[in-house]
Amino acid sequence: MPSCARCGTPLMVEERACPTCGEPVAPTPDAVSVGDLFREAWAVVTKGYGRFLMVQGPVLVVLSGLWLLLNLQVLTPLLAEVVPLAEALQADPEGSNPEPFLRATAKLLGVVFLATFLLGALLALAVGLGMRTAHALREQGQAAPALGPAGSLGTVVAVYFLVSFALLGIVLAGLALSWLILPLLLAVGVVIYFALKWALAYPVGLFEPTGAFGALARSGELTRGYKGKIFLGFLLAGLFHMGVTLVATFLATLAGSSYLPEEPGTVPTAAEQVVSAVGSLVGSLVAMPLYSALLVVFYRRLAPAASAPVATPAPFAGAPPRPPPF
Repeated sequence: MPSCARCGTPLMVEERACPTCGEPVAPTPDAVSVGDLFREAWAVVTKGYGRFLMVQGPVLVVLSGLWLLLNLQVLTPLLAEVVPLAEALQADPEGSNPEPFLRATAKLLGVVFLATFLLGALLALAVGLGMRTAHALREQGQAAPALGPAGSLGTVVAVYFLVSFALLGIVLAGLALSWLILPLLLAVGVVIYFALKWALAYPVGLFEPTGAFGALARSGELTRGYKGKIFLGFLLAGLFHMGVTLVATFLATLAGSSYLPEEPGTVPTAAEQVVSAVGSLVGSLVAMPLYSALLVVFYRRLAPAASAPVATPAPFAGAPPRPPPF
């Protein structure tokens, strides 16, 4: 149940001012729709998109450059090694030795996993920087309660590693039982559930001195009863991100059409990888501020309600006594 940020009086969902002290009350997530929350996050982004670009842009550019370099120098040669082995194995499954193909495939998948895992830390850093910016923009001109002692960007990155390890373990357990349909579907559902449960661990780690493990526990408290709205909010952001990336990739393909092969091959050329990297970078530059703003909007809506005291304090002097809410 939400409570007044000034005096701690429990409030009904529809109340817009505290009946004890008159403090204005912001609408809680129960009183607003996912569309309202999304529009609030969008307003934060459009209010200071240039500031988002200044803090998140350099990190995202470095991230895209490293991924492109890795593709050109490491992943493409490994893929060029795997493809002929796979074709030979497919042409003569009984006479070919599958061991070279399995070794090359394991090496390729291992490099992809390690690179994705480590470069994801840069992505978490970009989200942390964006959340700082989104909070500063959202609180401009508002009489919102001040945040407590801050956490750190290091905690945000630590949360990323903890969540990644945990979700990876669930995925591997599901793949180990992939021959059974039910455990695999169950693993997918468990991954989605915990991804939503820990979604607010990133702003908690940035704005509260909880540490990484404490941020996960605190996020579980904050998201209780609101996982559906969080899922829909980030689904909208993900669809927007996908749309921007597809449009940017299409335009980059038109611009570089003279350098692209007429028929795409099994192993992508350098020009194709550059086009893909450009589309991905533009999509991230446009959508990453929105992800950061959504995290801050959900956190600031839910944090006061989850941390509200259970007991009702005595009313201020001169104020009429208020009956219990229920």
